[in-house]
Amino acid sequence: WMLVGSVCSLKGMLAWADIVVVTGDSVSMVCEATATGRPVYLIGDGHASGKLVAFHSSMIQAGSVRRLRAPSDLLDEGWQLNATNDVQHVAEKVTAEIQKQRMEHFGS
Repeated sequence: WMLVGSVCSLKGMLAWADIVVVTGDSVSMVCEATATGRPVYLIGDGHASGKLVAFHSSMIQAGSVRRLRAPSDLLDEGWQLNATNDVQHVAEKVTAEIQKQRMEHFGS
């Protein structure tokens, strides 16, 4: 992507986005989009199968993404996604495990 002669990064585009529309062929793409805190719409997952379909369903059920069925879906200003924060979740799990290991090995 080029913007006035300079290279635009994906992170930069996501940072400036009001709404993010992603294809359903990449778990990473969907996760990065939901991490922005912006409404995320999923398109074109008709060829998905197995684990990818289960992933899409879980993200939709959690309120993290919505399917984009028509352009008018983008006009729903009342929808706020349930943003994911996996880094915080993982950090809490790692901290708890470290504390558990310390207690087992050192007793305090």
